[in-house]
Formats: sequence, C-alpha cells, structure tokens
Amino acid sequence: MASASRVAFIVLGIAVVGWATITMLVPRLTNPPVAHVLIHENVYLTSETYEKQFSLQLLKGERISIEISGNGKIFDMWFARESPSQTLVEQLDIPLYNSQLTIPADGTYLLRVSTYVGEVQVTVLVTKL
Repeated sequence: MASASRVAFIVLGIAVVGWATITMLVPRLTNPPVAHVLIHENVYLTSETYEKQFSLQLLKGERISIEISGNGKIFDMWFARESPSQTLVEQLDIPLYNSQLTIPADGTYLLRVSTYVGEVQVTVLVTKL
C-alpha cells in the first residue's frame, strides 16, 4: 500500500511540474520575445547630404546591437556619448558594421553615418537586447 501511494505521489508531482513547464514555455515558444527596435532606417547619402545623425537616450548597462550596411559601398560610422563627450566606436571606410555594445553611463548617445565618396544608401538598425 505504501508503495502505491508513493508511485501516485511521484506521478502527480511529475504531472504538476510538466503542466507548469508547458503553461510557462508554450507562450514563449509561440510568441518569442522580440528585440526592441530603436532605429530602423534607410539613409541616402550624397555629396549634398553626406551625413545623418541619430540621437538615443540610453541607460547604463543596457545592451544594444548596431548593424549598419552600406549595401556594398563604403561609409564612415561614429557612435559616442554626447556629454561628457566620449567616442565609443569610430570606423572609417567600411562597407558593413555589426557589433553589440554595453552602454557605460546614462545619457544621450549620438550615432552618425557619413560618406565623402559618391552616393551611398545606408541601412541602419539599432536594437536594444
């Protein structure tokens, strides 16, 4: 008799854990969390409009992903804290930039893309991870 109740208790415990797992995981599997998009823009740079700057309000410790493509052409990219001024990334003459960064302090951050050579269509995607 004791072994039958022990088996029933174990089966009931497994059933409860299974039910809790399914009810918590199924919503995440069917609707996975999506990265929060901060910037998603196509920018057309020319000799007249050779630069585009974006401003972001970010908090210390936040992780962001920056993906920029010149669609086969080169561009310059600069990412910095506005005040006090602190350059975090500066890349010159690149066709593609893809990196993840951890924000060092609360504040306004500036992301700039530019070109001084011809016309470039730049795709900018910044997401909060």
